[in-house]
Amino acid sequence: MLIIQLIKRQNPNYSHLGINPTSDRFRILSYKEIRVIKAENGLTNQEMYWAYAAISTTILAVIYTFWFKCPMPLVLSFAFNAVTVAQFEPEDA
Repeated sequence: MLIIQLIKRQNPNYSHLGINPTSDRFRILSYKEIRVIKAENGLTNQEMYWAYAAISTTILAVIYTFWFKCPMPLVLSFAFNAVTVAQFEPEDA
């Protein structure tokens, strides 16, 4: 358990490393297992940061869209949010 706690501190996105807490060996976790771990533990600090960044850029984009009377801030915010949400999905290897 101490090794897992150290790995959690060093890498907040530890669920993708394939750590099985009941075993000393590493293994590749399936997509379902990763989703279960994510549901139990919630978002990591890095994911929370990106989620708040996406929300704040959307709010600012709406304000700037009305202020400048131009849709470009909203378009750029949409592109930023699309990339941010795509980062949340685990890679299929």
